[in-house]
Amino acid sequence: RVEFRIRPNEFSFVFGDGHWLTTRDPGRPFTTKAALARDITHRYLTKGVFHPSLETTYGADFRVDGGRWRAVSGTVTIQGPELDLEAVTATPVLVD
Repeated sequence: RVEFRIRPNEFSFVFGDGHWLTTRDPGRPFTTKAALARDITHRYLTKGVFHPSLETTYGADFRVDGGRWRAVSGTVTIQGPELDLEAVTATPVLVD
């Protein structure tokens, strides 16, 4: 019996405006609460339509008949779909 343990190693956030961020942290779903250290964010400097995407690089380990886990040589990168995102101008307003 052969078992595999597949794990994401790296996330490349491609923002669609020439900028990207590569990290081992997948981030978390967006909320309206204040930004925390685990948030993955990007500020678009111009308004317009952008096509961001996510590339995820996976690594794996295997074992045979319940033996010792061994690393699989190499990684696989999967390109996620591009999304349509419109960046618009917003004006911050201070309220109490």
